[in-house]
Amino acid sequence: MRIRPKASPKEGRKAEKDFELVPFDPVKSERKVRTGWRLSPKEKVEFATFLKNNKDVFAWSLSDMYGIDTRIISHRLYVNPANKPVTQKRRNFALERVAIIETNSS
Repeated sequence: MRIRPKASPKEGRKAEKDFELVPFDPVKSERKVRTGWRLSPKEKVEFATFLKNNKDVFAWSLSDMYGIDTRIISHRLYVNPANKPVTQKRRNFALERVAIIETNSS
């Protein structure tokens, strides 16, 4: 059995900070799209042009999706009302994780 050495950080997947934000809509500057680090400069320009030409297809909020039936965009849980509800078993975490969970949930 041959064991491969660990990949160096340069060979592996780059971190999220290595994504580039591309402005999507010049009118609404807060709307930006992330591009991957593997795209060449030419591909980035083509991607940005494609997005700008097709910006009417993308929905940023529910108000952008007018005319779509709510049955399509709504989520329902199909639960048999005859079944008794079951509570999930409480999980015990280390104190460090409990502190992190509490800060993230509040």
